[in-house]
Amino acid sequence: MLTSIEAQRLFLQELARQAPQIVFDLFKRDDAAAWANYWGFLSQWVIDRADAALNNRSGNRAQIRIMREHGVSDSILAAWKAEEWRAWMAATHSPFRPGALRVDLEVFGDDEDFRHLTPDELWARVEVGLREAVAAYHKAVFEDHPYFGLYRDLTRPRELPEVLRHLGWLIARISGATDPEIAAREDWLDADTVRSGREAYANRADLKIRIPRGRKPKTKVPE
Repeated sequence: MLTSIEAQRLFLQELARQAPQIVFDLFKRDDAAAWANYWGFLSQWVIDRADAALNNRSGNRAQIRIMREHGVSDSILAAWKAEEWRAWMAATHSPFRPGALRVDLEVFGDDEDFRHLTPDELWARVEVGLREAVAAYHKAVFEDHPYFGLYRDLTRPRELPEVLRHLGWLIARISGATDPEIAAREDWLDADTVRSGREAYANRADLKIRIPRGRKPKTKVPE
């Protein structure tokens, strides 16, 4: 099943695709905490990734704030949005990388003299050692590591469409649609089904959100 880390990354990526106005609002505010408070994101991991996105953005942020206040052309806004999209998507990537796979293998035995080897002969001498090194690295990083090992439980293909559906409901709710409105888009659904589905995804991602009853966040952010 989908791990919490995968669910978080998928949430951030789909948020940009399905509700880009929320992502662009982060860069307008230039304050991850204020942005999270407005949209109801209570989980620290969301704020941390938003901070990373702001830091990923190229350009002088103070100067950009001043330019926004005075107004800029559509072409500049388009360029800014392209850069902000890049910065956000980069922030969805894992902040950590495993160490390099390093292999130290003896090619010649202690009793051997050096001689020319063909590529095939060289491979025959190191193949076993290389395969063992790769297997040991895979086990240490992709299976046993407390962080990287969490990525091994990928969503099964037959599960993904339902997961994405629940995620879409969650993003729509954050964007301002009510559960009945979301349910009305699909004839056979009711509001309780939508609520349980979006809450299930939020639980997967360890995402805590606050959407005050009776208030819908703005779904269109002015430039």
